[in-house]
Amino acid sequence: MERLPGARALLRMGPLDREPSSPAFVPDDEAGRQRDSEYPGLSIRHILVPLDGSDLAERVLPLVLAVTRAFSARITLLRVLETHPSAVGTEIDVVDWEMLRAGARSALDRIDAQLRARGLASGADLVEGRSAEQILSFARDHQVDLIVLSSHGEGGLSAWALSSTAQKVIGRTHTSILIVPAYAVQGESIGERRLQRILLPLDCSPRA
Repeated sequence: MERLPGARALLRMGPLDREPSSPAFVPDDEAGRQRDSEYPGLSIRHILVPLDGSDLAERVLPLVLAVTRAFSARITLLRVLETHPSAVGTEIDVVDWEMLRAGARSALDRIDAQLRARGLASGADLVEGRSAEQILSFARDHQVDLIVLSSHGEGGLSAWALSSTAQKVIGRTHTSILIVPAYAVQGESIGERRLQRILLPLDCSPRA
């Protein structure tokens, strides 16, 4: 099998020893059940995928599909509608806001349908507020085991290694997080990625 180029990602692991996030969800394949018996501490059942409507944010999807299949997990797509800082204290046009909500919901439903068509357990949620705060809150309240987030989103690629939202989520979350470099996966389609080899750097410290 050909190894795809640019298969790099930043992974921060948090505690993985809590109960599955959904009591009703169990692995639907024998491999998943065997894996759970061999590695009882490995409990990735619920994967959160924050999106912002940009192509850069959606570049995580091929890797999300591969990870989800590997762990027999379920996916929640999350879109946060955030008022631009310059609009704080000013009146927001209700019609424009509702059109924005409708467009965001339509985009989420489109991706959700693509994932479901590939046999994955997927759902979508639309919330309002500050992006990083809502991502952290959702992960905490819904027992998310892994957050998969693009390094950059609607703000575009920049000289900074991570967007401000990604930096805030990494700095404050207690959930395991996988940061996917947006520039490294350009042109991939959902379903193309296959996990073949994982590099695990360690420095012999307790944290590592």
